[in-house]
Amino acid sequence: CIVVFDKKRTREEEVVKIDSASDNSKSGSSFDKLGDLIILGLNYKATEEDVKEYFKSYGDIKTCEIKKDYGGNSRGFGFISFVSDDSAKRVMNETYHNILGRKCEVRIPKRTEPERKLFVGRLPRGTDEEDLSEYFSKFGALADVYIPRPHRGF
Repeated sequence: CIVVFDKKRTREEEVVKIDSASDNSKSGSSFDKLGDLIILGLNYKATEEDVKEYFKSYGDIKTCEIKKDYGGNSRGFGFISFVSDDSAKRVMNETYHNILGRKCEVRIPKRTEPERKLFVGRLPRGTDEEDLSEYFSKFGALADVYIPRPHRGF
């Protein structure tokens, strides 16, 4: 059986993180800059120049990179960073961006949050997903509970 804890950040949490980053940087705190933003759902034909052309209206771009496979083909996502945090904040205020006719989403990349999967073995026969959900939900929100069928005995 596998229990997956839901640790996804909501869009509101990401915007709050950006707001707090802006506030901390103005107060002279040592808070790091926002850094890269991840662009998800890119058109596979999009080039770095296409992405830069779209985002230049938000502010000066520091870096832009589209991730590619070993064959040099786009993997459908990339990273962009801006010179100022205000530019990144303006980008994040919009839910979706239309780049080369494809709806893309921009987020703060997850850097330190490992996937929260938990393997539970030696379950008694007759245990179902509802029993596990009821038990593990007291530890946090659950994204999924899965018991392989037929029972494999480990």
